[in-house]
Amino acid sequence: MASERAENAKLRAKNAELETRLEEKTLAQLEQAKCNAVAQDTLKCAFDASVLLLSEQLRAINAQAITKVQEVGQHFDEQAMLLKLELHSLKEQLSQKDKELKKLTAQLSTASVESKYGV
Repeated sequence: MASERAENAKLRAKNAELETRLEEKTLAQLEQAKCNAVAQDTLKCAFDASVLLLSEQLRAINAQAITKVQEVGQHFDEQAMLLKLELHSLKEQLSQKDKELKKLTAQLSTASVESKYGV
């Protein structure tokens, strides 16, 4: 009986020790879970901030690109207008030269006829 009591006491002590270890591990796991939750929240906040910053940067880049495209378009429009004006001027010059050529050709024909007939 005494040996059974001693054995029971050993088993109770071992049981108490195991319960204590189990409780310590459970507390450690809870603490780790809290730390993980905090780390996850911190990571989420950092990620959200990064996404927001990237969005702002993309908006700024997009705005710059739109401005540049508009500037290039305006430049080409201006160049097209200048080329149209130059083409119009060249057409006028060509028309003027054509008139002068016809006049000179007519004068030459008249002079040739006059010299042929002695007029």
